[in-house]
Formats: sequence, structure tokens, C-alpha cells
Amino acid sequence: MLEYLQKFIQFNIKRTHLTVDESQISGDGFMLNLTFVLQQLALPIDIERVDLSYPYYADDRLSIPKDQSRLYSTQEEFRMYQENIQKPNEIRFPTECVYLALHISHLGMVSTAKKPQRRNNIIRELNSAIKNLEQTQGTWRQTPIAARHEAQLERLKAELKVKMRKIGNKNQCH
Repeated sequence: MLEYLQKFIQFNIKRTHLTVDESQISGDGFMLNLTFVLQQLALPIDIERVDLSYPYYADDRLSIPKDQSRLYSTQEEFRMYQENIQKPNEIRFPTECVYLALHISHLGMVSTAKKPQRRNNIIRELNSAIKNLEQTQGTWRQTPIAARHEAQLERLKAELKVKMRKIGNKNQCH
């Protein structure tokens, strides 16, 4: 089961990216359900039984990139720290369960909560670009690049229409 969750996390790590093809990741409903199940599973675990050094093990199940810089250490300092950690012979289920629940919560709840804000920002930017092109239409209408601006305006309107259809709000469409 833990290996399945590890593969699942690796498959859905892109959920936190700014732009993602939603057909390539799991849906919000499934992610929220899995988040709830794992949190319920981790809830009765005594925090004293959780190994706090687990995210620093080189072979943990979290799929957290280990090659990124750290706030208070260089890559070399982090590598040396990682080598000096006393890793237990066996990583216990409570440790993996708690950290997997935290990681899935980040992938599920946080990315789902940020999605409407990101879509609203995109819609606002599209509306602004359309408004800007329409307001300056008089200056570029008789120029050699008028066809390019007209095509861009149509493309922006089509993209806005698609975004509005996705959220089910057609009132703000240009």
C-alpha cells in the first residue's frame, strides 16, 4: 500500500505547478478523499513514535527533491548532514503514514484551494489584455501588423471563453 502511495505522489507531484495538464493528474475530488483517508489513518498515531528525521533520509517515500538549496545550508553541508543521520534499520509505519498524509495534504488540499485563485488571476489578465488591445485598436488598425493584433485579440477572446466555460461563469465573458 505504501509503495502505491509513493507512486501516486510521484504521478501527482505536478499538481503544485503553476500550469498543469489536468488530464495528466488525479482530480480534486479523489485527492481530497485520499487526503481525508490518510489524515484519519494518521490521527491516532502518537507523535512520539514518528521519526522527525525521516524527510532527510535519501531513500524516503516522499519524492521531495533533495538537490534543492536549503535555507541555512549549502548543498555540500546538507549532503554531509544527510550522511551523518543515524537511519534506523527499519522505518516504521507510523512515521511513513504521518509524512505521507502531510505530503498528500499538500498535494490535495493546498493545490485545490489555490486553483480558483489561479484561474481568477488568469481571467483577470486575459480581460486586461483584451481591454488593452481594444482600447489601442485605433493606433494599430491601419498598420502592417493589424492582422497580427486582430488574430491575437481573437485568440485571447477564445481562451477567455474556454476559461469561463471551465468555471461555469459566462457573465464576465467579453
